[in-house]
Amino acid sequence: MFCRHYCNYLNPKESAIKAGYPAQKAEKIAEKLLSKKEISSLIKNLENKTQQDKIYNLFIIALKRMILYRSNDTVKLLTKAEEMSKEEIENLDLFNICEIKKLKDGGFEFKFIDRIKAIETLLAILDKTQNNLQINDFFKALTAKPAYDENDAI
Repeated sequence: MFCRHYCNYLNPKESAIKAGYPAQKAEKIAEKLLSKKEISSLIKNLENKTQQDKIYNLFIIALKRMILYRSNDTVKLLTKAEEMSKEEIENLDLFNICEIKKLKDGGFEFKFIDRIKAIETLLAILDKTQNNLQINDFFKALTAKPAYDENDAI
């Protein structure tokens, strides 16, 4: 319990209290717990898992957004771009647009994200029984810290 609370609060004393230790001894208990190698290792693993969960949730939200995207702002940009200010254009929801080209005749050409692929990807992720290992490896790769190589230094 202490490790989970520590990952949420990053305050040793508060984490010990939330884990059920007496308030008057919480600081000393927390110091003792944090000095143990297995506790530090468990906290690091929980932090990595928490980071992976956050990225996983953001990924799911992005996929849902791709699937449920409404093109109102795209149509607005297409029909009223010349009349709009820079700030108005910046506030448009153009999340699903991969590419915008301004044509010689003054019109625009839009390329959208493929909704079918987004749906297939979302279904594959949600079907954890078949894809659990692949998805876990994917999210581990997203959250991994890059290895430092002295030869890459500028």
